[in-house]
Amino acid sequence: MEADNETSTTVAPRDCIEEEDEHSRDEFACPMPDVLADKIADCVVLSIFIAIGVIGNLLLIISILTTKRMQKPQYYFILSIASADLLVSGYVLPCVLSARISNKNIFTDAQCIFNAFVSFACTGISNSNFCAIALNRYCFVIKRHLYDRIFTGRSTLLIILLIWVIWFIYSGVEGATDNFTYLADAFACFNYDEKYVFSATFMLAAFGVFLPLCISCFAYGAIFWKLYRIKANLGESADTTLSRDERRAIFTIMAAFLVFNACWVPYLVQVITEKMDIHLSNMFHKYSVWMSFFNSSMNAIVYGLLNAEFRASYLRVIKFTAFKSSRSSTSG
Repeated sequence: MEADNETSTTVAPRDCIEEEDEHSRDEFACPMPDVLADKIADCVVLSIFIAIGVIGNLLLIISILTTKRMQKPQYYFILSIASADLLVSGYVLPCVLSARISNKNIFTDAQCIFNAFVSFACTGISNSNFCAIALNRYCFVIKRHLYDRIFTGRSTLLIILLIWVIWFIYSGVEGATDNFTYLADAFACFNYDEKYVFSATFMLAAFGVFLPLCISCFAYGAIFWKLYRIKANLGESADTTLSRDERRAIFTIMAAFLVFNACWVPYLVQVITEKMDIHLSNMFHKYSVWMSFFNSSMNAIVYGLLNAEFRASYLRVIKFTAFKSSRSSTSG
């Protein structure tokens, strides 16, 4: 019975799928070749990103929760992204690592659906929060007179809650319609990109990726044009002037947004090419799926590198943790 579960949720690597029967593409599976050097390299890479993601996102969450200057609506969105990223780094990636070590599907149907549900929902939540941050910054810079009315602490929390609920519902529908499965060449449970009908793929790409991307690009384009006009003194009033810290915060968030989309581009290329009957290599598919997960480890690094306020908060949290651990070891 357990073997049946294992087979039913496994999708074969592309070059070992029986091409003569199109309807059996998602039923037939064969094991991945277990090359020791490749396994060691993959496990090292996964372990590094797990460590960076868990530690980095915990630092990010603790910094925002314990720093008074960060108790602002735009930081609530960053906190939401970090929470979703922590789920991916602390749960989804360790599951991928376990499957890679075993070189097979070690999950039951229910476990695999749950793993895919978490990863699918969290990536959608992150993208939607980035879009919300872009709109938040747009209102702050371009529509300052509306900002305080739209982005109060309460309304921001409601927006974040709505984002999480929508993506949980959408991910639940994906799971209920059998679109989640184990991808043998990526050692991950995710949505089966080859199985999607074109309309479903289009809806996911249009509303899950391209629409938030277009909104964010418009918002940041308008912000940069405004900043240019301010710098060039092209008739901008004094109340639109931004402080140096505010500008840095905008650049940092935009950099994190660009990293997010850069990590997702390979997977989108994979989905589009599959719909055009262009089959890329197993390795490309594996790393395109993994890169979409690795993005969850990158945000804390981006914030730390580009924003002095986050760097200072990270150091404060690390010093406090080291001090507490040294005191407990001394007293013990």
